[in-house]
Amino acid sequence: GAMRLDDFFEHLALVLMVLSAALPLARATNYVLPLLAALLMLANRRMHIDPLVRPYMVVVAAGLLLSPFANVLGFQDLYLILAGCSVALVGYRRLWSWNVLFVGALMGQFVTTLAMAGEMGLGAYIGAFQLDIMRSVSSLESNFSFVFGVLAVWAAYEKRWTGFLLALVMTVLTLKRIAVLGVLLCLMVQVLPRQLSRFILHPVTMIVVNGAGVALALMYGSGAFDTYIVQYTQQSANELGQGRQELIRFIVSEFLREPARFLAVGMGPGESYRMMKGGADWMAKQNLHADNLKILYEYGAIVFVAFFWALFAQRHFGVRLMALYVNVILLTDNTLIYPFFIYFATLAAACMA
Repeated sequence: GAMRLDDFFEHLALVLMVLSAALPLARATNYVLPLLAALLMLANRRMHIDPLVRPYMVVVAAGLLLSPFANVLGFQDLYLILAGCSVALVGYRRLWSWNVLFVGALMGQFVTTLAMAGEMGLGAYIGAFQLDIMRSVSSLESNFSFVFGVLAVWAAYEKRWTGFLLALVMTVLTLKRIAVLGVLLCLMVQVLPRQLSRFILHPVTMIVVNGAGVALALMYGSGAFDTYIVQYTQQSANELGQGRQELIRFIVSEFLREPARFLAVGMGPGESYRMMKGGADWMAKQNLHADNLKILYEYGAIVFVAFFWALFAQRHFGVRLMALYVNVILLTDNTLIYPFFIYFATLAAACMA
């Protein structure tokens, strides 16, 4: 009956999420999840919206309302968000343990490393092995850094310090600098006096912080910090941001040209992809690598405020900590549309609640 189907769906989703994070060719398998979830919700005659799923549903609902302004890539974004939320929307029948998810992430990382070594040749891979945090270079770099970060925040919240250290080490080795920063910020907020940490994680505070973050991103894209970045890092601003400045500069020009529009509806779902091509439609799709800016650009200030309000309007402190980690990753990456990241973050938040 429905229970067996739900159970199978949760096993299938875990396997597909690990595979899609490990192998780019496996990402297309995520497209089956919203369809299966819809069938299960119809069979069960119910839909769940867990606390950390709410902000994602804000984007989906806004995307449907703004569909006249959307393009094909915008609709694809909405579908990918639904893929990440699929299990949570059906409702968790099993909350996987931290150990199971950690082992699953380790296995996924092993597959990723094997694929990279196979592509380069084992000898060449070992000979070229390097780890440089400042330049964000690691031979083990992978999407699993985001997942290990989720597990580190979860373990720290439950004061499982051995698990926290294991997950933190893996977050560093599979190097995404923003994931490491997210874990450390969450730990810092966790150990602050509870009244202060609750103030920091209040929706109003975080809306202001994210608004300031967007302003800084636009200033960075305009070149306002170029001199200081070169002076203190001996890298160009674009090099330090791994090409992000070049992507953002197209968005900056649009904000300056029509600022009032972004107070209302934005440019429409998927429009950031078109703008980053700079009018060259033949260019391949590029991601903005700044999801808070993407939300404001495509959906406008109203949805921007609603998203971050829904993200942090949580009764449980543990869920707010995971919301902070999610928020930090949004600043410099594309995890708004990474199904595997949404899946692991929302699942961990459900376990922490």
